[in-house]
Amino acid sequence: MVYLPTACEVSFKDASTVRYASRVKATLSKGKLSGVEGMKTKVLVCVKVTGVSVESYKSDKVWFMASGVKKSRSKDAYQLPLDSFRVDEF
Repeated sequence: MVYLPTACEVSFKDASTVRYASRVKATLSKGKLSGVEGMKTKVLVCVKVTGVSVESYKSDKVWFMASGVKKSRSKDAYQLPLDSFRVDEF
């Protein structure tokens, strides 16, 4: 579990965004986060993220599972996040 001072949104270099609640909880196992709570990503609108995974440490893709949709994004985009900003509502 991770506690943040406030809910925030982070943009990445592939133009994807991830929104975090002030409390983020997940189960960490090799190559994935499951049972994710407190995290959303934008597909067309913000949707709840339920899992994040990679196929192997050599994989160049990160898979986001959100509201029944599985979407891959380039792992390189997440090496260094851009600035985050505070949001009033998760």
